[in-house]
Amino acid sequence: MLYGIVLITWIGLLAWLAINLHKRNPWVLFFGAIGLTLYGAFPAIGLSMDGDTLNSMEMKYVGQMLMIFVSVLGGGLMSLALTELRQKVMNKKLAEKDNNTLDNE
Repeated sequence: MLYGIVLITWIGLLAWLAINLHKRNPWVLFFGAIGLTLYGAFPAIGLSMDGDTLNSMEMKYVGQMLMIFVSVLGGGLMSLALTELRQKVMNKKLAEKDNNTLDNE
């Protein structure tokens, strides 16, 4: 039961941080996704290792579930950041092209 509470708490905290990162600009989202992945991965690895050391299967499985959640969340945020950066560059190129065509007329 205690490990379930730990897992739910970590998932809630990481989800809240991810939502707040999504509201920022793409560069903050990019580096925030890296930081969030590391911030969530270290406790997950620690829980898995402590579960092995203490022969506690529940602790080990909570660590593994947290690691899966963190890796999926970090990958999704990184993909979103790269998509937004790409869209920003494409919009900038399109605006420059429009300005050049207006100048030529």
